[in-house]
Amino acid sequence: MFAIGFDEIECWLLPVVFDRSDKVSLVKVTGCLESVNHKLRKQNQQPLSTKAGKDPGRYRQISARYRRPRDLEGAENNPGFARFLRELGAHALDQGR
Repeated sequence: MFAIGFDEIECWLLPVVFDRSDKVSLVKVTGCLESVNHKLRKQNQQPLSTKAGKDPGRYRQISARYRRPRDLEGAENNPGFARFLRELGAHALDQGR
């Protein structure tokens, strides 16, 4: 699967990092990398990026949860990811014709 975020791709990771009750954090469309890194550090986990740069392996670890359909359902709280899912669904319908 390939996708491009219309704001920050890290915003799509908010639903797997933040609790669903943190509604303000879940709907962010800017400043997401900083928010995700801050939350991960508070949980004593490795952040997505350091001064050395972004860590692709860490992105893969965090985003792996999207392989589970129930986690995709919760991701629709983020506007950018919800838009992607709608587009993906529309594309799948077009391919089925």
